[in-house]
Amino acid sequence: QQQWLAASSEVTRRLLAGAGVDEVLSFVTQQTLEMTAADLVVLALPDADREHLTISHAAGAGAQAAVGLRLPTEASISGQVLADGQPVMVDDFRHDPRASQAARAAMELGPAILLPLGDRGNARGVLTVGRVAGALPLPQAATELAMTFAAQAGIALELAERRQDAERLLIFEDRDRIARDLHDQVIQRLYAS
Repeated sequence: QQQWLAASSEVTRRLLAGAGVDEVLSFVTQQTLEMTAADLVVLALPDADREHLTISHAAGAGAQAAVGLRLPTEASISGQVLADGQPVMVDDFRHDPRASQAARAAMELGPAILLPLGDRGNARGVLTVGRVAGALPLPQAATELAMTFAAQAGIALELAERRQDAERLLIFEDRDRIARDLHDQVIQRLYAS
């Protein structure tokens, strides 16, 4: 539990310190793998149109094959989790008809849990934590901590996004002020001429 708390604090610290979102999401993926003793953890993020999710980060066995995989929002468990904001437990990912065919082929997972990255109604992505086929499912304690970690990471990402929006707004306001000053100066020089 202390490791999970430390990892959550580190996510928030990195985001507020200005670390890139990709770097933080990579950290979240790697930490989830290490702390759950899973075999594979992947993070799928929605495209701009939210019609597909793309696996942008992966850690563990088969991570290379999973990165870049596009999942349809309408026909995948990840899409369901993104829309509902509810975790989904799967006994055998490879044979679950709700999973997209591409995901089943690329990820040789048995028991898995798919978690929304963020809170209900505002999920930023989907974190899939799984073990190889034939392995025991994740212990209940690890599942609960992973759910909490994913929710906290999503909230930290939202806060970082709001901070970036506020910084952009300040820049735009500053540019607007500079433009007004230049405009006034040009008008004064023209009038003086």
